[in-house]
Amino acid sequence: MKVSVHRRMTRDALKDVLPELGKRDVRRILRGNLFVTYCSYVRYRREFHVLRIPFSPHADAWEMGLLAVQEREARIARASKNGRRGRLLREVGALLHTVQDFFSHTNYYTLGPEQRLHFAAALADKEKKPSYVKVCAYSFWRLPRLRASSSGNSGNSSKAGSAGKAGKTGKAGKTGTFKLGGDGYTHREFAQDLPGDTVYRGALRTSADVLRKIRPLVFPDP
Repeated sequence: MKVSVHRRMTRDALKDVLPELGKRDVRRILRGNLFVTYCSYVRYRREFHVLRIPFSPHADAWEMGLLAVQEREARIARASKNGRRGRLLREVGALLHTVQDFFSHTNYYTLGPEQRLHFAAALADKEKKPSYVKVCAYSFWRLPRLRASSSGNSGNSSKAGSAGKAGKTGKAGKTGTFKLGGDGYTHREFAQDLPGDTVYRGALRTSADVLRKIRPLVFPDP
């Protein structure tokens, strides 16, 4: 999901559920939400984005995403207990990021109304992946760049390139990246994040439900 969509969706959910938050607190939550994206350029953790290792089972990615949600919820509870409000708000933003990616990095947009309700319930109750749900694999541009070497393996590289062309299993891009085909359900081709569509509405609804659940931690009783 694009950074701008994450930001807009988080703002909409906060206005609906926590309208009394001050501007500074809202900025902290947004910063925590966007930090998950920026961290991926330093240390990529696929579970925070609900993405699958290419060719791996879809159920594994779903379970890893649920574990990431539980981890964020535990951090929020711990920050609330210790009175670390800044940390708590940043973790709220990070939690929303992962929840939102459950919708944009799966085939949620292809499901029927009843399946969408079941999808949201399974996510809220942290149940096993429904059989009809597919999770996107992360795109291969995240893998190390492979370029034809001028020394050593230039012959092998050219052979690999020609074999890839013949079998349509590999394609060298303009930037020198190497894209491997065959997984069939990758982030680049299938991730959905257009505002106003089915994915946006479903993710926004669940984001609001998450905020209602953790509201007592954001505004603890005196």
